[in-house]
Amino acid sequence: MPELLRIGIIGAGTISAYHMGAYQACPDARLCAICDLNAEAAKARVQEFGIETVYSDYRELLANPDIDAVSITSPTFTHHQIVLDALAAGKHVLCEKPPALTVAQAEECVRAAQQSGKVLTYGFVARFYNHMQYLKQQVDSGAMGDIYFANLTRFERAVDFAGWFIDKDKAGGGNLIDGSIHEIDSALYLMGYPKVKRVTGYTTNLNRDLPDRVSGNVPPRNRTVEAAACGMVQFENGACLMVKSASALLTPEERFTIEVCGTKSGLTAHVFSGKMKQVALDEASQPVVTEPTVDDATNPFHRQISHFVDCCRNGTECIVKPWQAVEVMKIVCAIYESAETGREILF
Repeated sequence: MPELLRIGIIGAGTISAYHMGAYQACPDARLCAICDLNAEAAKARVQEFGIETVYSDYRELLANPDIDAVSITSPTFTHHQIVLDALAAGKHVLCEKPPALTVAQAEECVRAAQQSGKVLTYGFVARFYNHMQYLKQQVDSGAMGDIYFANLTRFERAVDFAGWFIDKDKAGGGNLIDGSIHEIDSALYLMGYPKVKRVTGYTTNLNRDLPDRVSGNVPPRNRTVEAAACGMVQFENGACLMVKSASALLTPEERFTIEVCGTKSGLTAHVFSGKMKQVALDEASQPVVTEPTVDDATNPFHRQISHFVDCCRNGTECIVKPWQAVEVMKIVCAIYESAETGREILF
């Protein structure tokens, strides 16, 4: 492999800038090409990051022998096929979340990665926050005891997306699959991937005419993804997970929290700010609340990209493994299935 990992970006949307900035900050990688059907979007990224080559067809980018790895930052409905094509072309792959539209698609990508021998990982960037690694250390050290409950909340205020984001056939769903998937992934990561026993879910599609968060225009009422969702997961070891997710929500306060409770300690963290509260019992069996702090100055995207580059160049084991993305998708899809059918989903 060349001294620098040569990177292609597939998709020039908002999230691509986070990847590209992180690659530019990584001394072991070099941005070489970008692809997008929207020529203006691709041109804007070229001007911003000084990329050498632009494509309108991702298959042409994949055919370039001077590209070693790709970040897939295109819309959700394209992820599955592009991952398969990239692996078949011999490229290492970092694909943004959600992994795919269905569990079957995600499983097919895992098999393709195993057959190709190339790196496949997914953009669950929340794991790369320092405070999330603190939670992981607390769990793995035994300081929290056995984890038996997790409570996940993502409430976003009354500004909506438009376009493919609100089309269930293209997005897979609403904030549950696009946003709360981060918290579900983090919870499973902390809990050690216990086997799911049953899932119950509810969604609501009661919509309002709200401005598109990108353009400020009021979109037509053609939203086919959920406005809000909640789900309960029971695992075979007896542990439970609760998830509450909503976008375009008239809430006084946005919330992005993950709460994990064990037999020795409980800890709540704000996903983005890193503010934490931890409770444990003192010698008199009285609850004592502390506020742990960690240095969270480094951009988690920079950590994620540096780790991906290291995995590609040096064979380091990925923190986010493909099979773990499948487990996340099983829960997300089961919540939707339960909501649609009105029944509990048994595993």
